[in-house]
Amino acid sequence: MNRLALACWVIILTGPALATEYVVDGAKGSDDAPGTADRPFATIAKGVSVAQPGDVITVLPGVYQESVTVKRSGEPGRPVTLRGASDRGEVLLTGVDWIRDWERLPDDPRPIWVKRPWTQVWCGWNDNMSHGADPPVGRCEQVAVDGKLLQQVLKLEDLEPGTFLADPKDTKALYVWLTGDANPALTPVNVATRDILLSVQADNIAVTGLTLRWAANMAQHGALEVQGSHVTVSDCVIEWTNGSGLSFRGDNIVIERVISRHNGQLGMGGGGVDCAVRDCSLLEDNEKGFPSGWEAGGMKITHALRTNVYDTTAAWSNGPGIWYDIDNRECEVSGCWLQGNRDSGIFIEISGAGGMDIHDNVCCGNGLGLDWAASGICLAESTDCDVHNNVCFVNPCGIGIREQGPRTFEGREGAEVTYTTKRHNIHDNICADNARAQFGLWWDNVFFGPHPSPEVGDRGTPLDPLKAELRMGGNVYATTMWPSEALIAWGVPWREKHREFATVAEFTAVTGLDQGSVVLTGADAERVLPGLTGSPVEGLKAGLTTKITAPEP
Repeated sequence: MNRLALACWVIILTGPALATEYVVDGAKGSDDAPGTADRPFATIAKGVSVAQPGDVITVLPGVYQESVTVKRSGEPGRPVTLRGASDRGEVLLTGVDWIRDWERLPDDPRPIWVKRPWTQVWCGWNDNMSHGADPPVGRCEQVAVDGKLLQQVLKLEDLEPGTFLADPKDTKALYVWLTGDANPALTPVNVATRDILLSVQADNIAVTGLTLRWAANMAQHGALEVQGSHVTVSDCVIEWTNGSGLSFRGDNIVIERVISRHNGQLGMGGGGVDCAVRDCSLLEDNEKGFPSGWEAGGMKITHALRTNVYDTTAAWSNGPGIWYDIDNRECEVSGCWLQGNRDSGIFIEISGAGGMDIHDNVCCGNGLGLDWAASGICLAESTDCDVHNNVCFVNPCGIGIREQGPRTFEGREGAEVTYTTKRHNIHDNICADNARAQFGLWWDNVFFGPHPSPEVGDRGTPLDPLKAELRMGGNVYATTMWPSEALIAWGVPWREKHREFATVAEFTAVTGLDQGSVVLTGADAERVLPGLTGSPVEGLKAGLTTKITAPEP
């Protein structure tokens, strides 16, 4: 063999392998088939078990009742791709199964049906089978009928139409009372038998075009979870799960064009290094009512570095819209729309060392839960945040800075970190028609006097806001139809040195802050606020109150 022929032969043997497309068809396939278009696999799990770097698993429309774990990694430039073959919503991965063989509960006049034996225990490490909240909120069970979830109760006597009771320990039974007194022999009853529906535990993976619905996942765990690096999740829908819709932890993870909605605890959560969330929608999350001061709402990111959120909508969630909590550093939030969330639209807490860039966002009608520091954008015991070019309107407060520090937690490197408010730059924002204040320095700190609760009193560190190296300027405060209680609030009302400023000039004279900021009213305000008046803003205004009281110590 001559040298040229030998070289060509070596290239053939050592060059990149050709990619293979495996096809999955739950209706017609078989896992004993080769996974080709004419002889597809039956399950997604089979497809991901055989795929090699560069391969594609194409899933045809259908309902897939399975839990899938991806453990084999791709390679740089040659990811393993799992993709739905059609429009979003037609490839459904579900955590529920149709449960049959129900019996009418004897000796009870109510139309209650029971399934025995029922021994499925979630959160078995906890005696009350609950995590993140007291039961039933923290329980994981789900029962769906006619596409809607039934409400869980804890006692047989509490059953009523549209509810269920899961008792896997004592009576080892599952009870339902269907709406309209329906018979489960005639109306399919779907019960969650799986928790994590898709778990990516590998690197260089791409997931696209799937819908995940219903799952018995516990709080802080996504029905779609990512634990790896260089993973992309795109054009997926995750909805009506018990815990978090999507969770991620790793490096170089990209989440884009994902809709996560109506989830029990959280739309999305996680963190990592050099990750990005782009063009996603987080809608009406924390349906179950987990404590929003713990972890709930649209999105919560923790212990992250350069993990950014772009062009994302977080709306009508029972908690904050986008929340960075505990030692997030060098992160950016830009181009996002935050509306109608129960707590602050953007909430930066115990974070920011090295810088946080919050810019070009719109925050409308957040803080409907009326927490005392709820704002369109709230910075809490954080540092080094640059907040600029945002529009915050019809919130209790436009932009707020909260101080209850110092606060010490385990940081992203495992060592303790301590945060207080300092070195923020608040500039070139528009705050309009906010109920309590356009800007609030909510300093619940002994510097402003003792707390009214005797058990707290004058305890704490007297942190002086004028020594916090804050910078403010070039902001626009506008009133179109609804004046705020105060233009700028300084301290909190329950501390005796609290002050409220009616003009920027007065605030600047006392603090030296906010030079170059202006106040606009009436027609002047409307000219710089196109589209920010009228319905649905008027409805949001009507729903806000201005009562503010001291929190429980």
